[in-house]
Amino acid sequence: MLTASMSGLGMGGSKSIGNIVFYVVIIFVGITALNQVGVDTQIISQNITLIIGAVLLSFAIAFGFASRNVLENFISGSYARNNLKLGIKIRVNNVEGVIESIDSTSVRVKSENTVYVFPIKELANTTYQIIND
Repeated sequence: MLTASMSGLGMGGSKSIGNIVFYVVIIFVGITALNQVGVDTQIISQNITLIIGAVLLSFAIAFGFASRNVLENFISGSYARNNLKLGIKIRVNNVEGVIESIDSTSVRVKSENTVYVFPIKELANTTYQIIND
């Protein structure tokens, strides 16, 4: 079910994550079965819980570092939307043009012959001039 859900959302690595979750569930079911039989599994379950917690924590930290730039652009975009609107003419770093589109991470500015894409983070950290409103 997890693999199908992740594939439906277009996420990469869905089969690998599905296999990992399957084996984790099998391990916990096995430990529970041994516990029901009367085998003391407290040490095993504590060690496995500690290992799984460490792996999940490392994934969370890695995901946080990897998505830092996207999150910065997204937050900058929410602030920049107050000043930037579609169709206004702006000048950024000697580039003058009309704002063609604004999404969560970038602004497309069309000049006479060229379309420039500026990260919203750059616009939030530089001075730009609004020529007409």
